[in-house]
Amino acid sequence: MRDFDTNFVYISRLLRSDFKPFCDELTGLFGKLGIAWDFLDGTRDIWVRDFMPVQLSKDSFWGYKYSPDYLLGKERYISDQAKIAKSINLEFRPSDIVFDGGNIVLAGEYALVCDKIFSENHVSKNDKDFVVRLEKELGKKAIFLPWMPHPDDKNGDIYGHSDGFVKYCAENKILMSSHADSYPDEAEQIKRILEFHGFNVEQMSFAKPCYEYDWAYINFLQVGANIIMPSFDNDNDEIARDFVSRAFVGAKISSINCQKIASLGGALHCIAWNIHKG
Repeated sequence: MRDFDTNFVYISRLLRSDFKPFCDELTGLFGKLGIAWDFLDGTRDIWVRDFMPVQLSKDSFWGYKYSPDYLLGKERYISDQAKIAKSINLEFRPSDIVFDGGNIVLAGEYALVCDKIFSENHVSKNDKDFVVRLEKELGKKAIFLPWMPHPDDKNGDIYGHSDGFVKYCAENKILMSSHADSYPDEAEQIKRILEFHGFNVEQMSFAKPCYEYDWAYINFLQVGANIIMPSFDNDNDEIARDFVSRAFVGAKISSINCQKIASLGGALHCIAWNIHKG
């Protein structure tokens, strides 16, 4: 199930109560583009991508145990996946694997997952039994992308979500974030792993990096042929748009300022759960 195959978007109703001007602009853009959407009620934060089931195919959704380490001590923000799914009459296959919906990018026969999943499930890295189990549940071969915490970096990633690093374009093409502008060795490792599995990888890069927000450009939302990109009213907006337009030929690209949302650690893909309905 590619983003290109999706036709419906859910967002949290909290987005309207907590970020009303942004939410009104976003839903207005949905209307302008003809994107069907609705609110999810009962969520405990706005990051619906992280706790909603993963759609693997038209009629198959995979659930998981949503218990991220970055919410340790903040369990009041952990949404009830089963309860919310029931409220929209969604059935899914449950699993007790600890997982985040933001840590999967479906790419043909593969699922791209940051290797933080191993520590979250208290198994050693590349544990064979765990890998077999995960791949069986996903029905996909897993490619594990190396992830490192950077606790001393205020702009460092604490989530380990693959949707903050890569986006599947089509066939064997991957668009990658500007991670190399901050951590070139890590970015090269990710690139080599993807190339080993036959992918052609293009990396975003900026002559004048804005470390606070550049990471968010890869976290855009695609629904069918429509792409909505984050913008930050700086020169890198247009550069990022060029990267995306070359990677997704024929896509209709729009943008919305995401400065307030991104300052909290996520962007458009994080706040939206796009699926195929019907």
